[in-house]
Amino acid sequence: MILPNEADSSSNDMFIQEIESWGSFADILREEDEELFSLMLSDCYKHKRAINAKELFRTESLLMALILQQHKLIDGLLSIIQTLLLVPTLKYNS
Repeated sequence: MILPNEADSSSNDMFIQEIESWGSFADILREEDEELFSLMLSDCYKHKRAINAKELFRTESLLMALILQQHKLIDGLLSIIQTLLLVPTLKYNS
C-alpha cells in the first residue's frame, strides 16, 4: 500500500504500522475494491498526527479518521445538492 510521503516515515511510526497491518485484508479484496480501500486509507494520512497521538488504540483512531473523512464527504455532497436544488433544509445536523 502506497502512502503519501511514506519515505519520510520512521519504522516506529504507529500510523504506518497500522496502515501496513491492513495489507493482508487489502490483498484479498477484488482489484477495484483494493484500489478504493487503498485510497481510503491514504486519505487518513491527513490525520496522521492524531492517530499517532493515540498510543494504545491506534485501530480505533484510524477508524475515527475514516469516519471523519466519510462525514466530510457526506457534508460536502449535501452542500452540493442543496446548491443545485436550492433546498436549504438538506444540511446534515449533528
